[in-house]
Amino acid sequence: MSASLDTGDFQEFLKHGLTAI
Repeated sequence: MSASLDTGDFQEFLKHGLTAI
């Protein structure tokens, strides 16, 4: 797995979470 890819997914997850809130 690529570290950058993981980071990108994580960042997207955070963005979605913030939007949900």
